[in-house]
Amino acid sequence: MRRLGVLSIYEKDGVIDRSIKWYIGELLGVVDDLIVVSNGRIQKDGRRWLSLQPCRVIERANIGYDAGAHKEVLEKYCRPLDYDEILLTNDTFFGPFVPLKEIFSEMEAQPYDLWGLNRKIPLYDFIMSFFLVFRRSVIPAMVRYFQDVITDDLCRDDVVEVFERGISRKLKREGFRIGSYHGIGIEHLYRNPDYLLKEVKSPIMKKRCFEKDFYVETECRHALKYIREHSSYDISMIKESAARKYGIIFSEDYEYIDENEETFVRYYGAPFGDLDRWLNKNKSVYLFGTGNNAKDFRKIYGDSVEIRGYLVSDSFYDQTAVKQANLFPVSKVTDTDIPIVVALSKENTRETASLLQRFTNVFYLWRWEKQ
Repeated sequence: MRRLGVLSIYEKDGVIDRSIKWYIGELLGVVDDLIVVSNGRIQKDGRRWLSLQPCRVIERANIGYDAGAHKEVLEKYCRPLDYDEILLTNDTFFGPFVPLKEIFSEMEAQPYDLWGLNRKIPLYDFIMSFFLVFRRSVIPAMVRYFQDVITDDLCRDDVVEVFERGISRKLKREGFRIGSYHGIGIEHLYRNPDYLLKEVKSPIMKKRCFEKDFYVETECRHALKYIREHSSYDISMIKESAARKYGIIFSEDYEYIDENEETFVRYYGAPFGDLDRWLNKNKSVYLFGTGNNAKDFRKIYGDSVEIRGYLVSDSFYDQTAVKQANLFPVSKVTDTDIPIVVALSKENTRETASLLQRFTNVFYLWRWEKQ
């Protein structure tokens, strides 16, 4: 068994902090060859530290994000067909909080051609690209995909659609098997770190949990408490990185939780496989909503499922200037047994639930619970 690891890193200040050094140490314990590719210049101290590690280091411009970095390594700096497994990963997360040796040992028995740590559902079913393991059976197809599809001009949205979603979609269509370490997909890695760790058993915490647009203090506090109590990972590495990158001010007792503190609502995606099983029984459905989630549903399932119409709230219907023939205000629908997929954002899903209480066959893409 020969395994190659490719770690793509991006730090706008060129810092190789303790969390990255720790992850490199974990990677060196499970791969035969490691290539670290930085999308930007590395500071002198970090370059010096890396020079002492048994890995190859490449510095490049941030062209194509991590997809571009992986493509360049695969085409210029290694012979991918010489390996039994190739791990493509990046530095966008803290952890893993389970030793990598244990993760690889557990996954050896799984019959996957491609596997990762997190699998995202319910609409788009794909292995999240921060950790992708390609086995020998699928490496030639993976290499062709990078050669034929991944280009240098990808923007951030393109990377998500073409690389992250696209490679899983392409390989599944070719008959390859994909899977994930924890086996359950989840929708939001940034806002729900506590739920991911406790319930989904995800072994990582995304760094962007601390980014301004996503930061939920209660979730992050509970997450750090869980990491401290259930792993040997030094959470001071998380605090140092989050303080430097996102300006989070951590009190000394940040991760010590008052169990009587105010409750909050946690959202999570429908469990893996539930939507497909429900659609196998309901080949003709109505969608509640007309926005991006509804468009995504139509894009993914439009060829296999008949979309009979769209339901909306009465207020939305009244404000709609052009009322299409297949658009219905929910109060006017008399058949309470029709199959309905609620294709809304998580917050709007919860707000809309009261309108759908009288219906008997409703599938919620988003679920929620009070904590």
